[in-house]
Amino acid sequence: MNARIPCLSGLLLASLALAACSTASDSEAPAVTAESSAPAAAAGPAAEQVDPGLIADPRFEIAGVNVPLQHWKLYQHAGEASFEMRVEGNEVSLRRIGVEPWGTIEQAMPADALVGKTLEWSAELWGELGEARGEAFDATGLAVTVMGFGPHDLPMMGARHLLTQSSEPSLSTGPVARQRYAVRFVVPEGRELELKLALQLTRDGELHMRAPSLRVIEDAAAP
Repeated sequence: MNARIPCLSGLLLASLALAACSTASDSEAPAVTAESSAPAAAAGPAAEQVDPGLIADPRFEIAGVNVPLQHWKLYQHAGEASFEMRVEGNEVSLRRIGVEPWGTIEQAMPADALVGKTLEWSAELWGELGEARGEAFDATGLAVTVMGFGPHDLPMMGARHLLTQSSEPSLSTGPVARQRYAVRFVVPEGRELELKLALQLTRDGELHMRAPSLRVIEDAAAP
């Protein structure tokens, strides 16, 4: 069973927290040092001009207690410390340093008030990716997850994944040119919803992220 575990400065914390994942065989727990659209044109707006919308700390400036950032957390698959997060200026990077299959940098927020709304999660990404460990475990790029209870779910069954989407196409081997990527999605019906926005790395190499944004899209077709 896959799991997400906490890490701090490349070292794993002693405790593991398991939670349901998007497939029956997967689960996840935190680690600290998670409708898709094609990438936006490379000549997009400068990072300073992008509206962060609902994102907390879009410039990666607010330090946490015993962790690099208060609003952004590093997670990875259970096992040895295999990913590290680095903050430099107004950019954050995610780098593979071990063998575990995936790592993410995530921000989570309550989402009950967003049910039915069309949102767009986007960020400027660049980096260098390899494929030394074979086929990627999952998509590399931006990802969205909505956890919670569906309209007819029983509390005793626990929260589950109600939505999982990634930016398309998934980033592949080689240099990743600096440009904005985006995931557009509709928040599903439910209660006690938690929205997780992630930069996800499932290949060798390193990805950098700048100017993250979560905007409510004015779309008359949205429910």
